[in-house]
Amino acid sequence: MARRITKSGVWAAATMVGALSAQTPGLPASDPVSIARGGAGVAYGKSLEAAALNPALLPTLDGRLEVFIAAGEELQSAQATLQSSQRTAFSTDRNRFLPSFGLGWKLSSKVGLGLKLDTPFLRHGLFPQDTPVRFLGDQVDLKAQRVELQFGFAPRNNFSVGFGAGIVKIDFASGTTVRALIPEKPLAAASLSNPSEGLLEQRVTQKGSVSLPSFSVGFRWAIAPRWTLGGAFQSGLKGTVPQEARLADSPYSVYDNNGAKPLSTTPAKAVIVLGLSRAVAGSDHISLPAKASLGLRQRVNQIFTWEADLRYTGGSQYEFPTLPSLSTPSGPAAVSRPSEVFKNSLGLSLMGEIKISKRVVV
Repeated sequence: MARRITKSGVWAAATMVGALSAQTPGLPASDPVSIARGGAGVAYGKSLEAAALNPALLPTLDGRLEVFIAAGEELQSAQATLQSSQRTAFSTDRNRFLPSFGLGWKLSSKVGLGLKLDTPFLRHGLFPQDTPVRFLGDQVDLKAQRVELQFGFAPRNNFSVGFGAGIVKIDFASGTTVRALIPEKPLAAASLSNPSEGLLEQRVTQKGSVSLPSFSVGFRWAIAPRWTLGGAFQSGLKGTVPQEARLADSPYSVYDNNGAKPLSTTPAKAVIVLGLSRAVAGSDHISLPAKASLGLRQRVNQIFTWEADLRYTGGSQYEFPTLPSLSTPSGPAAVSRPSEVFKNSLGLSLMGEIKISKRVVV
């Protein structure tokens, strides 16, 4: 039985648009071995970490029972620069705990069972309250944790198939800053006869969670003694996230009708408008993409092995809940967030491993 306890750090740079969800929220892997391999490994036999990516590799494990446990820290950071003043703001809420777990149980030379815990999607960040992009969405927090049972079967020594079924828990939160009208008579809606005396600025947030089913399938074909072809498919996730919206704890601000000059003459009316307002959650639909990988591995000798993986991600499937808004006596106060266009992607990962000793691999 192999027991491996490792600690890793993952550093991911994220550019936040709208303002916080531009680059892919997908992680290549959650355990340090697969992270070091750049997410490649669907054809890499005799590796429990690779079997977490492709269940067809479970019958290739050497030990009857193998386990890995990993815990690391993940960091995402972003910056936004206002072109007119070149003022730059950096996001906070940067760190997340990133655990992973894998278990492989080889019942026979042809059958293997597996269990894995990983984090396939992660995106988070919060811009300061005085950042100009706060009106485009200033917070996002997406985390998807997956638990999956796996099964691998090898009808022939050089060929095996596998599948997995699991549950993914998705936690999602977002926030933005909005501005509402402060009428001369705050108990009534703003109109020509009840003109606005200023703007009330207030943050609104929303959060929710949902559990969705997922599955994976894969194959492994040893086309020659030192060459292996492998492939895996991980299903996408699609569902609704019931969300609860609320007013943020941060204090409100009051500005003139142009939104530029702070006011101190209408705070009492602003309090009345805020008391008559309520936070409203955005849409509840969420969609995270499927991923397919095809890998070619060569074990050059007992010391060096390399693999190249071609990976396709259905990025156009990405869809997130819209931002929350504020319902006021003068109507909804909402932001007009720029439209997000996600595209499908095809990428190549190339990795190589050098076995220095039984316990040390680079």
